[in-house]
Amino acid sequence: MFTDGDRRIAVARRLAFDYLDTLNKKNMDNFIRFWTSRISHLPDAAVAFVRAYTKVLVYPAGTYLSRAGDYWPYWNFVAEGAVMALRYEEDGSVMVPWLVTAGSYFTGTVHAFTERREEVFIQALVDTRVVQLPNYRLQEAQQLYHAFSELINILKQRRLEQDALLDEVYRQTDASARVTAFFEAYPRLALQLPAQQVCAILQVSERTYKRGKQQYYGKR
Repeated sequence: MFTDGDRRIAVARRLAFDYLDTLNKKNMDNFIRFWTSRISHLPDAAVAFVRAYTKVLVYPAGTYLSRAGDYWPYWNFVAEGAVMALRYEEDGSVMVPWLVTAGSYFTGTVHAFTERREEVFIQALVDTRVVQLPNYRLQEAQQLYHAFSELINILKQRRLEQDALLDEVYRQTDASARVTAFFEAYPRLALQLPAQQVCAILQVSERTYKRGKQQYYGKR
């Protein structure tokens, strides 16, 4: 027999599920709109294929999506949030091979086409939602639908632009200039991250972080 408390819990769970389902549908719809806004004459069959085989996944800030050594063969479009890769070197140093924000993509620990493995940890920097497609479905979609191949080419260009932003940050030999460049490259993300996390990403002290941040705001 259900008590009033049980019923309230059941209602709360259903409302939470409905809310998440609505958010996931919104993110999928946003991805489809992103696609249709850039590709004309998009076949309904292509859209149906993507809706059938993709799923929206939610990762809270700080969550590791995968770890070095994992077999994680998925293509991921970042609908909301930001994701970065971390590689731990033998000398104890930490490298950030890439960092992507909303509107770009990443391919997990296995390259989407070459099967080349990347020994990195992949972490959500902030609360993040991704539209995920298994690599083999990605390849199938490109073979079946030219419109999907066009989308991938557009996203590759966006990814190159985002990689260039990170390269510019790490090109700064002066530590405070590196902080300033990070704020210039990722103004919204930089404000969402704790100072300690930015310091770890850029390998700078908190004092240097504050100086670089002041320099950034001093330019505006």
